[in-house]
Amino acid sequence: MSKYEDTRSSTVKKKRKKSWPELKKELNPQPAIPNQLATRTKTKKKRGNRNKMRKLEHIEEVRVVENVNELSQKEITPVSQKLGKNKKKKLRKLNLLQNGQKDMTPSHKQVQAIPSNIKHPYNLIHPESPRHNGVKMGTKSKKSTNQEKPSASGPRPNIVSYFSSEPIRDSVEHGKSLFEWLIHPTPLSTFFSEYWEKKPLLIKRPKEPSYYKWLMSSDTLDDILRKNCIKFGKNIDITSYINGERETHNPEGRAHPPVVWDFYASGCSVRFLNPQTYIKSLWRLNASLQEFVGTFVGANVYLTPEDSQGFAPHFDDIEAFVIQIEGKKVWKLYNTPNKDEILPRFSSRNFNEEKDMLGEATMEVVVEEGDLLYFPRGTIHQAKAVQGHHSLHITISAQQGNSYADFLKIYLSTALEATVAELVQLRRGLPTDFLSFMGLVHSDSKDKTLKRKRQTFEKKVQNLAQKVLAMPMDFAADQMGKKLIWDSLPPFLTAKEKRTSVYGDAEFMDRGKIRNRGEVDPDTEVRLIRRNTVRLLIEEGGLRLYFSCENSLEFHGDEAKYLELDDDAGQALEALINNYPSFTKVEDLPITDQGLKLRLVGDLWEKGLLTTKTPLSPHMFDNEAVESDGDETDRSLSSEPAGFSLDEDEEESGEEEEGEEDREFIDDDTTEESQSSESGEDSLPQLVKRK
Repeated sequence: MSKYEDTRSSTVKKKRKKSWPELKKELNPQPAIPNQLATRTKTKKKRGNRNKMRKLEHIEEVRVVENVNELSQKEITPVSQKLGKNKKKKLRKLNLLQNGQKDMTPSHKQVQAIPSNIKHPYNLIHPESPRHNGVKMGTKSKKSTNQEKPSASGPRPNIVSYFSSEPIRDSVEHGKSLFEWLIHPTPLSTFFSEYWEKKPLLIKRPKEPSYYKWLMSSDTLDDILRKNCIKFGKNIDITSYINGERETHNPEGRAHPPVVWDFYASGCSVRFLNPQTYIKSLWRLNASLQEFVGTFVGANVYLTPEDSQGFAPHFDDIEAFVIQIEGKKVWKLYNTPNKDEILPRFSSRNFNEEKDMLGEATMEVVVEEGDLLYFPRGTIHQAKAVQGHHSLHITISAQQGNSYADFLKIYLSTALEATVAELVQLRRGLPTDFLSFMGLVHSDSKDKTLKRKRQTFEKKVQNLAQKVLAMPMDFAADQMGKKLIWDSLPPFLTAKEKRTSVYGDAEFMDRGKIRNRGEVDPDTEVRLIRRNTVRLLIEEGGLRLYFSCENSLEFHGDEAKYLELDDDAGQALEALINNYPSFTKVEDLPITDQGLKLRLVGDLWEKGLLTTKTPLSPHMFDNEAVESDGDETDRSLSSEPAGFSLDEDEEESGEEEEGEEDREFIDDDTTEESQSSESGEDSLPQLVKRK
């Protein structure tokens, strides 16, 4: 039995002590903001001609600030929002001239470059339009009700800087930055207040067709089919939708490229499931996004031949982000006719446009390369590739099974069980005659005696229900957190993060001797590898730490992993969780036994849950020069776990020039299905048990 396993009997209940509240620090990390930020301040009125005074009144002086921490919120807010239309134009030209740029504002006709046979979307954002921020392109009548106030969205985020080899300071803030990049130029606050779980949003990028192309291409899919054992039904589906009939054409066994492309040539669509298993760039993006949104972020890839459709109209139980990689598609969105299908918890059956009387589409648009289409769960949708153009898009999904109903389902059942164990009133028998006055047939009874009995019974049940609802909600929240840990993708580590963790440790075997061996000491500074990669729970009379570092890249490809800890170790874990993203010295952890403290941190580090501030220093007797017969190959990275490997070209990704839109800065090579978690049971430390 491990030193950290709880040896108490399950019948003995002990409450954990929180004796160190001073370790709970409120951390406010700075969000990712460009190094140079232009702020505006009004110039004072000058004496002289009144016309000059009026012209100068709203002209803004641009100054570059190197330290963004010196800026107040008032300074960051653009004063241009207060200006009139003509003055805004002059101000914009002035700012562009000062920056040495030309005024490239497109005309109004260029902004509405949509085929005449397609309806204008009622939520269309055009980045090149001077009115792009939140402007609804709707009907001509009642323009004031169909337009949103413009808001500053800031410059385009630099995706290269987000995917560099540098360590991630705060995983939640990093995920937030990537989410802002995903929906740019829509401000984050606008998206969550006006669109999230409310209505669809289309973001057009006609001048940036390669905005998402670094993620993958149709060639990537062909490469995956050739290098991996992709199976029909498990990894890939062949579908068609012709004359109102939806069919699946999956053979049995492996999906060989010639077979898949024969189906494609005959007009069938290809749906690739869990692409993050094989595409590193998508794994890295989704693993980062899930840290911010707080739910599992999945993805499917859809490849459709020209002038064809693969799926019938339906709605899903996820928030969908459709990012167009290649070609174009016509999307039709419909409002659900039933109120109980708004924000549904489960996906729908296949609808028929005529039989189910879907009516006229509320939104019909062409989604082209670089565009993003978002719609909430419950939105009925269908899509068809345009004549003369194939289509490749990725649907990123979130918020599945993460509603208040899902939380209450866990909370009410667990709260009732806990209350039953404490209150004997809940265990008492029901009145012998309660069926004679309760039930549907007695609900409208006019008998005074029966009414009195009903009122007494209902009041008693309501009082008992209040006692059940008085139970703390933390246990239910921890169960939701446990589910998230099991659902989540394993964290994607940058090259420099690997050097300070077990995944890139320089220790290796050379001719029977261990070289470059380092160990944790009291002065070592450590922190969690990610904020949301662990969850501490009380289960079966002891503490369990669930973690996602050994999860499979396939959804629920393996059982949930956890460590069993005693009370002292639990307090140390709570300190590490609350101190993130700051580093904590091992000697500062709230454990009195120094040996237990070092062994606990060592075990957490070996499971990949911790990263050190600097690489572990090797022991003196391991610094001896390794005898070589001419082979100077670096052995330190020769045994990296599959799924955490990074090529050298990715390590240099942070040095790419800004503005490059090629996929060179991200390694798009496919990975094997196996993760480091696929090692045998005997290879796992004693602390790890399979539930």
